[in-house]
Amino acid sequence: MAYKAQAGSLLHISGHQVPVVDTTGAGDAFNASFSNCNLISVSFSGAIMRETERGTLYYKFETNRSVDVYVDAMTGEAWRENDPERMKQRVKISLEEAKKIALNQVKGTIVKAKLDEDDGQYLYEVEMRTDQWREVEFEISATTGDVLDVDWDD
Repeated sequence: MAYKAQAGSLLHISGHQVPVVDTTGAGDAFNASFSNCNLISVSFSGAIMRETERGTLYYKFETNRSVDVYVDAMTGEAWRENDPERMKQRVKISLEEAKKIALNQVKGTIVKAKLDEDDGQYLYEVEMRTDQWREVEFEISATTGDVLDVDWDD
């Protein structure tokens, strides 16, 4: 649990249960979230969520600014949405490499491809049209090059 003085009152936020990896990791990560938000001078909108995205358990703090703050619940690593330094660390394959991966999955033509961030995870969205005029969209990890999702339009 964590406490924060806000507008003359004490804000109490309960921690979430997580699988035990080390006995202080989740609590430290949760408290680091508060510290990180204070360092960048944001106040909370009241929305603190625990989410799992592609195997990573994290806390998401929605702030009253246009940026959300994330904290890995196991490691305590904190980052801001659309953080350019984090993008440099995480994006390991190029857009052209992602296109080649999609083309190796399905014969067709690429209609659209872009890098996207989803809760701190970077992926390429590649839309294609097959030789039979069917549309398919791939989500490809910008870190590993793995195909994360394939969505066929009917």
